Amino acid sequence: MSQPAHPTNESSTSSFGLLRTGGRLVLVLLLLGAGYGAFARDDAASEPTVATGPIPVRLTEVVVLDAFEVSDRIAGRVTSRRRSDVGFERGGRLAEVFVDEGDHVEAGAPLARLDTRALEAERREQRARTKATEARLELARVTAKRQRRLAASGTLSTQALDEALTEEASLASQLAAERAALERTAVALSLSRIEAPYAAIVVRRLQDEGNVATPGTPVLSLIESGVREVRLGVPPEIAASLEPGRVYDVEGPAEALRATLRHVLPELDRETRTRTAVFEIEPETDDPLRVADGALVWVRITRSVPSRGAWVPMAALAEGRRGTWTLFAVTEDADGIPRTERRVVEIVHAEGDAAFVRGTLETNDRIVADGMHRLIPGLAVAPVGEAG
Repeated sequence: MSQPAHPTNESSTSSFGLLRTGGRLVLVLLLLGAGYGAFARDDAASEPTVATGPIPVRLTEVVVLDAFEVSDRIAGRVTSRRRSDVGFERGGRLAEVFVDEGDHVEAGAPLARLDTRALEAERREQRARTKATEARLELARVTAKRQRRLAASGTLSTQALDEALTEEASLASQLAAERAALERTAVALSLSRIEAPYAAIVVRRLQDEGNVATPGTPVLSLIESGVREVRLGVPPEIAASLEPGRVYDVEGPAEALRATLRHVLPELDRETRTRTAVFEIEPETDDPLRVADGALVWVRITRSVPSRGAWVPMAALAEGRRGTWTLFAVTEDADGIPRTERRVVEIVHAEGDAAFVRGTLETNDRIVADGMHRLIPGLAVAPVGEAG
């Protein structure tokens, strides 16, 4: 006999299978729902927050001026006011050099000399001849005086008187020539020595004892001590603002200096199109050469440029069209609410983090100091302080 069917068990089995399938479906739906909720929360969190009130801004107050100052920093070289390569005007053997490189010498100090023994012997001989001629001339004068008396009394012929007078004149001429020769020898002796033409420092020794010096060949190189100059090429528009006698700041290699403008040369350099300005560095008694000759320095020249405008922070400007710039002024509307107002300006001069601009600005106008990218015209703002 066949076994009876068990429909109840089959139904149970089918229901369980459906339940398992349904359970997985519910789990999937729950997971999908949880993920969507998280996604929705993240998406909501990523949305920007829309400001509901006036935007806080920092303001700065405008002061309109009729001119602005420009500070130019121009490079120049330190030089001595005078520099000389000294030598002998006549040739001869170099007997002695009295100084060495680096020595400080006063004006008139002896620097070097030639061997002058031959010249001194010649001078002694000339002096002896001159004394002999002076004695002969004195005798001739006495003789001529006596002959005049005799000729006047008629006891002496005219010819004898003429001979006496001729002898006196000849000896006088000879004495004058000998004295002139003696002076030339004295000059030659003086030219056999080199003296400092001014207070100076010896920067180079070019010849030593024993050398035969030729006329005009340098023996020593000198630079003037105590007086230092700065020469620099200045554009004509800056040169026009320079004031002779005024003291200017000089930035040296290691320290700040002061220099007085002596003069501005009148000619214009053909190549650089500049004028040469000569400044004199104030001397220091303890160290007259604290800045080396040839050192590079910078002279700071401050000048006033006529132009009506105002200084504003660079951060307050945004580039506009065709070379113009814009900024935002803040004014109150009819309800007393501060609102932005666009102003168009032109940059005349920029220096550091500020610019001098001209345009539709007046004294006491308040402008936004920074944060231009957040603003549009007519936007309500809340001033939070004045910019420095």
